[in-house]
Amino acid sequence: MRRKINIMSNDDTLRRTMIGKRYTVKGYVITPYELTVKALDEDRRSLNQTTQEIKLEPLKLIYKNWYAHQGSKGSSFVELAGQNPIYYESKLPQTLNHRYILEDIPYGLIPMASFLEKFGAANKNIISIINMACMTLGVDLYKHEQARTLKTLGLAEKSSEDIIDYITDRS
Repeated sequence: MRRKINIMSNDDTLRRTMIGKRYTVKGYVITPYELTVKALDEDRRSLNQTTQEIKLEPLKLIYKNWYAHQGSKGSSFVELAGQNPIYYESKLPQTLNHRYILEDIPYGLIPMASFLEKFGAANKNIISIINMACMTLGVDLYKHEQARTLKTLGLAEKSSEDIIDYITDRS
């Protein structure tokens, strides 16, 4: 079955397309999104092959555990997110300059890419998303004032073992 994919090239197109409309997240959790999340999760979970101390579960399972009590059901990420009642009324942002990008990338993906690199784990999918966001916004999110890396977190000089000890023991 072919799915219609809504592609909006920039803020102006986004605003013109959405004027007077209230799109919700529910209608936009589709297979291409699931494939992107799966690729990012593969990078995240590649950490499992680099150390015995860390064993990360698939994001789909984590999501199910977090949201099943709110009514999220399904066997795929698209089903779990698309059928989650919490998103039924959640409005999509009407600009690309939104916290979903301006916070999630500097606070989430950039530190994850830095962390994975330190451990010799795969991070090419995460780096691709970061770079695409930088290109789309015309902003270097790596230099964002609040971007976090192992260096800005004070962990760059620590060994992988010291980082694991810090994470697990908080010392």
